[in-house]
Amino acid sequence: MGCRDLGPPASILLLGFSALPIRGILLAFATDPFLIIAIQLFDGLGAAVFGVLFPLIVADVTQNTGHYTTSLGLVGLAIGGGATLSTALAGLVADDLGVGAAFLSLAAVGLIATALVWALMPETRVRANG
Repeated sequence: MGCRDLGPPASILLLGFSALPIRGILLAFATDPFLIIAIQLFDGLGAAVFGVLFPLIVADVTQNTGHYTTSLGLVGLAIGGGATLSTALAGLVADDLGVGAAFLSLAAVGLIATALVWALMPETRVRANG
C-alpha cells in the first residue's frame, strides 16, 4: 500500500504553486483595496518559494553535468516568458469578459500547474511503505 511521503521541499513547492490559484480566485471577487493588498501576500509567498526552490531543483536535475548555469537561465527564460504571455492573455480576457474572468483564467492555469507539479515531481509521487 502506498502513502504520500512529501519531504519539506516538495511540500513547500506545492504550497508555493497552490498560492497561485488561490490568489486568482480571491482577486476575481475582491473589491476592497485593503483586501486586495492582503491577497497580494499570496504572490509574495509564491515568489519566495520559487526564488529559493527553483535553483535547488535545477541543481538537483543538473548534478554532475556542468549545465547548471545554462539550465537555470532557461528556467528563468521560461518564467519570464510565462509572465509575459499570462499578462498579455489576461489583458485580452479582461477586455472581452471582464477583470473577474481574467483572474479566474489565471487561477485555472495556476491550478493546472499545481496539478502538474503534484503529478510529475518525483518528490511528490506516492511511495511504497517498506
